[in-house]
Amino acid sequence: MPQRAVFRSVEYGYAMVRQSVHGVATAVDHQGRIRGLADYFTADRQTLITEVPVRPRTDTLYSLTGDLFALLCAGGTLVVVALGVVRGRRGGGGSVPRSPARPAAVRDVINSPEA
Repeated sequence: MPQRAVFRSVEYGYAMVRQSVHGVATAVDHQGRIRGLADYFTADRQTLITEVPVRPRTDTLYSLTGDLFALLCAGGTLVVVALGVVRGRRGGGGSVPRSPARPAAVRDVINSPEA
């Protein structure tokens, strides 16, 4: 069964009649309901006769927005990567660990002239 073709038919809101290279003819309405199916190699008759509603296309969310969501995701990813690169070049706001502060007694011993 050509599931991807049926999915595209529903996605864009069109009815579809399709003959595949594997010998399967399919007729689907705009909501993805299979109206007719015939396999050329197993059927007695190699003709598909069915009724497919011919009406204006149904508006769907995808037909209105297209690939907007995917483009927004790609743009957001680029922004996050760019921010990471810029932060890395500036020193990164605490990304390098600092050594702990030494107590005054230790400083005095290190800085004493006897050491």
